[in-house]
Amino acid sequence: MIKLERTATALPAHGWQLLPLRFHRLDADLIVLTNLVGEHVFVTPGELSTVVDGTCADQELLARLRAAHLIQVPGETLPAELLAIKLRTRMQRLPDSTGLHIFVVTLRCEHTCRYCQVSRQSAAKNEFDMTEETAHRALELAFRSPSPQLKIEFQGGEPLLNFPSSAGSRPRPTG
Repeated sequence: MIKLERTATALPAHGWQLLPLRFHRLDADLIVLTNLVGEHVFVTPGELSTVVDGTCADQELLARLRAAHLIQVPGETLPAELLAIKLRTRMQRLPDSTGLHIFVVTLRCEHTCRYCQVSRQSAAKNEFDMTEETAHRALELAFRSPSPQLKIEFQGGEPLLNFPSSAGSRPRPTG
């Protein structure tokens, strides 16, 4: 069996370039750096400052940043290409758009469910109902989705209290 040794390449001061990244201060002593696909490294504010200004001498930190595709050596193309492939893979489903469409046809409800987030209205207050015209327009918009599968979910209050809009939320006959 052949055993390969890992060789570390020491980076000189100003010997790296930042790749696209985000940072978020978790507390006074800790910042998380993330790239476009969620790979991350935790650093201190002082470490971040030295990385950004090009004076970091901590080779272990620089190696972790390179491994997480947060920095690259000038002239390297592979880290940016790998990051692009990962991002493309992560985002490949976006053109399909959403297949889930949620219709809130009314806020009226006679129940008080613990899990419900809707500000409940009494059954007599139909001014909080979706009109049939709006239901038809919402349905037409949902059918424009490029997604190969659609799911229409009725939420809000009790959808059957606004039955005309709930029942109207079906395709109109054509022909």
